[in-house]
Amino acid sequence: MEAEMDNQIDAILGLGTNLGDREGFLKMAVEHLSNLGKVTRTSSLYETPAWGYEDSKSYLNQVVVLKTSLTPSLLFKEIKAIESAAGRVVSRVSDNYEARTLDIDILFFGDTILHSHDLIIPHPRLQLRKFVLVPLVEILPDFPHPELHRSAAQLLERCPDDSEIKKYS
Repeated sequence: MEAEMDNQIDAILGLGTNLGDREGFLKMAVEHLSNLGKVTRTSSLYETPAWGYEDSKSYLNQVVVLKTSLTPSLLFKEIKAIESAAGRVVSRVSDNYEARTLDIDILFFGDTILHSHDLIIPHPRLQLRKFVLVPLVEILPDFPHPELHRSAAQLLERCPDDSEIKKYS
């Protein structure tokens, strides 16, 4: 089993859900993530349309910062277990986007750049997605993308996504 890291690193995670008790799934995710380290920041919840496919059910999205001593691959494994506990079923029939009870993406892991078969950090499409960038900019507007060399706020300014992102109340 892969060992934990000696130092704690800020993992920036994107959470999303559009099935079932959306607020409940996000709350459950943050609670479970707290068992993997310390959740130090959470954005507001945002209601967003489906991205990459058509769906009548809107998403709730949130960005959280988790200070953790886990390695990226061990964190990824734990995230998959949290998604599974929320009832997420990943379709093996298609690589297309689909509705889900819970999706957790590692957006950043400190300034780590990782390209492996199972995991790419920073998340390869975050600069294209307002549903990630809007909550990210709320809590970390100056966070630098280690590959694109732009802050989160600069990425949002240049984002081609024209989706309507609304704060959820």
